[in-house]
Amino acid sequence: MLGIVCLAICGLIFIYGIFIDTNFRIIFSEGILAYLTAEKKTIVELFMTAVSLAIAAVPEGLPAVVTICLALGMQQMIRAMP
Repeated sequence: MLGIVCLAICGLIFIYGIFIDTNFRIIFSEGILAYLTAEKKTIVELFMTAVSLAIAAVPEGLPAVVTICLALGMQQMIRAMP
């Protein structure tokens, strides 16, 4: 669940960055392909930022995931006791 939330946030940051820097004049006059060609460097940088955020979230979320897994395992062990 935490991984899905992390990926969703990284995707939203990527999309937000694209919409903030979008030059609609190029899109409407020359087309989306011309915009992608002109802004290729910016789009790659935004993608790298989103991937970096996803990778950086792994060590941050690891203690929470381990704690939750251990707590759930303990609950199952208590239920299994006679």
